[in-house]
Amino acid sequence: MTEVVVSIKELEKEYLSGRVRIKVLNKINLEIRREFLAILGPSGCGKSTLLRILAGVEKPTKGTIEFHISSERPRIGFVFQFPTLIPWLTILENVALPLESAGIKPKEARDEARKYLSLVGLSGFENAYPHQLSGGMKQRVNITRALAIKPQILLLDEPFSNLDPLTAEALRAELLDIWLSGVAGVEAVVMVTHSIDEALFMADRIAILTPRPAEVRKVVEVNLPRPRNRRSPEFQKLEDYIYEFIS
Repeated sequence: MTEVVVSIKELEKEYLSGRVRIKVLNKINLEIRREFLAILGPSGCGKSTLLRILAGVEKPTKGTIEFHISSERPRIGFVFQFPTLIPWLTILENVALPLESAGIKPKEARDEARKYLSLVGLSGFENAYPHQLSGGMKQRVNITRALAIKPQILLLDEPFSNLDPLTAEALRAELLDIWLSGVAGVEAVVMVTHSIDEALFMADRIAILTPRPAEVRKVVEVNLPRPRNRRSPEFQKLEDYIYEFIS
C-alpha cells in the first residue's frame, strides 16, 4: 500500500447561523496517500470546506488531521477556483511574493519564480500584468505560485471550472505531467471537483462525499493506465459505477 501522508479522523464542521447550528461535515474519515486524490460530491456538500481545513485556513469543530511528513510544519500549496493575483504586480512579482515572504532573498526568489514560470510555459510573460493575460494564463500563474513554494501537499479547489473546455483540458494535462514527472516534489495532490469525468481522468483514487452534512460514502480506486482514454469501455464502466453513488 502507498504510504499515508495525511490521516483525517472523525472530522466534523459546524457553522453558527443566528441561533442555528448548521453541520457541513460529519465524521469524515479519510487517508491521503502519496497520490492524486479527487474529492467528488454534489454542489454545497462541504468539499471546499474540507480543503480549507486541510490548508489550516479553517478549524474543525471536532476530529483531527495528522500529517505524516518529515518536516514539523507541512508546506501546503493552494490553488483557488478563481485566480487570486495581485493586479499591480507583474507575473514574476506575483510568483516571487510568497517566496520573499518566506525569507528568501528577492533575487533568489525571482530566479526561482522564473524557473517555475518556464515549467508551465510562461517564459516571456514575466513582466506582464494580470490584466494582460487570458483566464487560462492567469490560472497557470496561480498554479505556478502554488508550486514555487515547493509544497509537500498541493490543494486544488475546482481549478479548471471557470475555464473554457479547451483551456481546461490543456491545463489538466500539463498539471498531470508535472505531478507524474515528480519535478515539483509534491507528495500528494488533493483536488475538489463536482465532475466525475475530471476526477476519473486525473485521480488515482476518488473519495465520494454524500450531500450535506457530508460523509465519505465511497472511496474508488482508479486503476486505469495513463494517459486515460475517456472512450474506452473501462473508463465508461467506472464512470457508470461512480454515478451510482452520486445519484
